[in-house]
Amino acid sequence: MAQRNVLVVDDDAEIRDYLALALRALGHHVQVAAHPDAVAAGAAPDVALVDLLVPDGASVAPLVARLAATGCRVVLITGLSLDAPVVQSALAAGAQAVLQKPFSLDAVRAEVG
Repeated sequence: MAQRNVLVVDDDAEIRDYLALALRALGHHVQVAAHPDAVAAGAAPDVALVDLLVPDGASVAPLVARLAATGCRVVLITGLSLDAPVVQSALAAGAQAVLQKPFSLDAVRAEVG
C-alpha cells in the first residue's frame, strides 16, 4: 500500500483522532482540522476525509471544490441520506465518494487506498 497524504476534517475530536490514529497505523501521513476554515489555503493532500456537518452550519462545498481542483480525492463523511441537499452540493463541488456513518476501518482503507 502506498503512503498517502491524508487530510481529516471533522469537528468531532473522537472521530478525528480515531481516523488519524488508524490512518497513521496504516502508514499514511495525516493532517487534521476541526473546521473547514482551519485547512491551510495551500493544502494539497492526496485524499481528504471531510465531515459534512459542522456545528455552525458552515458549508464544506467551497473546501471540497478547492481540494478537488488540486486533484485530491475527496471523501465525504456523513450520517445523512445521499439525497440530502448538503450531500448533493458537496458531490457537485467535486467530492468523489461518501462514507456513511457508522463506517468501518475497512471502508476507510478502501477509500484512502
